[in-house]
Amino acid sequence: MIAWITERKSAMIVFLLILVIVGGVSILNWIRGESDSKLTPPEQGALEFWKAMNVEGDAQKAKQLDANGDEHKAVFKNPINKVMIMQSPERPATDKTAKVFIYTPDDDRGYMLDMVNQNGKWKMRHYETDYGLYDYVAKYYPDHQHDWKEVNLK
Repeated sequence: MIAWITERKSAMIVFLLILVIVGGVSILNWIRGESDSKLTPPEQGALEFWKAMNVEGDAQKAKQLDANGDEHKAVFKNPINKVMIMQSPERPATDKTAKVFIYTPDDDRGYMLDMVNQNGKWKMRHYETDYGLYDYVAKYYPDHQHDWKEVNLK
């Protein structure tokens, strides 16, 4: 009986230690502004294309990440440090297509990217840009505000 109680106390102590460690790591990530959740493959593909166009100024990379293989002459090298990204609540993703929103808080600019899966690689099929995307999501899809993932680029 005493051995059973001792084993139960040991198990409880181990459980509490694991809980404290996991909680501590989550709090540190939250303080540093890192998202607990990883980007989905369509979000990662959209971010790669968007960075080629707007951060790296790499037209050749943008062309490779374009599903149509189109040339992109309007590429820019911008010192953008942080973006917010989410899959569109307007159109659920499938295994072949997804719509991804990217928002830059510094200039309130939003990018809507239609992504397509080509042979296991997510590529951009069409994109648009406009201001106020974050407010649009907040107004029309308030239940999805928590879906934004913060990505630090530096």
